[in-house]
Amino acid sequence: MDKTENLELTFRSLRAYEIDEAHAVYLEACAWLRRQEIRLWLQPLPREKFMDRQQRGELFGLFAGRELAVTLAITNEAPAHWQDELGDEPNWWLGTIATAAKFKGRGLGERAVAEATRWLGRRGTAEVLLDCATGFLPRFYQRCGFWALIEKDVTLAGGNTHPLVLMKMDIAPVAAEEVKNNVA
Repeated sequence: MDKTENLELTFRSLRAYEIDEAHAVYLEACAWLRRQEIRLWLQPLPREKFMDRQQRGELFGLFAGRELAVTLAITNEAPAHWQDELGDEPNWWLGTIATAAKFKGRGLGERAVAEATRWLGRRGTAEVLLDCATGFLPRFYQRCGFWALIEKDVTLAGGNTHPLVLMKMDIAPVAAEEVKNNVA
C-alpha cells in the first residue's frame, strides 16, 4: 500500500457488500457526465450488472483509507460493436471507470488504471483495451499509457449512437518493470 496525499491506497476486487457503494459512485459519475454534456453512460447500468460483475470477480475498487475512491471493471470479452476490428476472440478490457466526486482531481483515476494494468500484468496479460467517448477522455487515457486504435460511431444498447474511440495499452512492460523492482 502506498501513501498519496496522506491517504492509504488499496486496490482490490470488491466484495458483495460493496456493490451498492460502487454503483452509487458510478451513478454519481453518470450525473457528472450529463452535466458536462458528455454523451456517455446516458442509460446507466443497473445495479444487477454490478452484482454480476462482482460475482464473476470483475468489479474492482481503489480505496482511499476505507472509502471507495474509484470503481472499475476488468473483463475478458469480445464486445459485438468492435468485432469487425478485433474479431470474436475475447480480449481484456477496462471499463466503467468512475471516480467518486470527493476524490476527483487527485489523480486517483490514473492510479486505479495503473493498478488494474499491474493486476493484469501479474497474470501474464500482454495488452488491455478500453473504449471511451471522444473529447477529453482519450487524452486522459493517453496519459495513462493507452493509444487510440480507431474512432467510429457505435450504436449501444438502448439504440443510442455514440462516437467511441477504441484504445489499447501494451502492459507486458508494466509487468516486467514490476518484477524487476520487486527483485531489486
